[in-house]
Amino acid sequence: MARHYYERYRVSTYVDYYWTKYVPSYTYAQGAEGTPVNRGEYPSGEFYDGDATYSFDPSTGQYDTDGALYVILKEDGSTSYSANGSSLTRYYFDSRAGNFTVWARTRTSHVQSVSPGAEAGGLWSTDYNYRTPNAVNSDGYYWTRGPAYTNYSRGTYVNTIIAEDGTYPDNGRVGTTYWYVKKGRAFPELAAKVDGQVKQGIDGWVKVGGELKRIVQMWTKVGGQLKES
Repeated sequence: MARHYYERYRVSTYVDYYWTKYVPSYTYAQGAEGTPVNRGEYPSGEFYDGDATYSFDPSTGQYDTDGALYVILKEDGSTSYSANGSSLTRYYFDSRAGNFTVWARTRTSHVQSVSPGAEAGGLWSTDYNYRTPNAVNSDGYYWTRGPAYTNYSRGTYVNTIIAEDGTYPDNGRVGTTYWYVKKGRAFPELAAKVDGQVKQGIDGWVKVGGELKRIVQMWTKVGGQLKES
């Protein structure tokens, strides 16, 4: 086989990740009731504030009240509720010295867990430092990161070597260290007639000091100057 010049380069690598973003899906939990707050004494024992019952939506963290306006009776433990988005206030009576004191205790919902909801797109990116995988990021989306994909390309030039055609790729890497680019033939284009047929020379030797030496380069004088064949 003919021998060719191959330029050898370092292999340059960079890593891509496929990031997928989702609309976050939250699950909320109810917080504990806070410290009791004195809302005043009501000798009549009637307190018009809030509703009879409440409901809580764990997908939104929002409270809602149900029922008509509730009149707290004079019995201890009578209760009503007032909702304000993610907070709920419970009012209750406590009898003391013939009067009835209204106390309020407020609880606030909090995020219990978050998971990916509806997919909202994705991208390949080498810049993964500004995203946190499997979490809600500053852009408001829940991001996941796929497996790494390593990209290879030709890097810096190392040297030029001679090798049999096909030893290395015409333009590609061998392993993860070197990248090769095939250039011209190392043995010049020569033709000779053998047995009446023109044959193309692919390699040659000369005898030097009684030993055969491979011809690796030839020059021709043109106009008084040596030209590489």
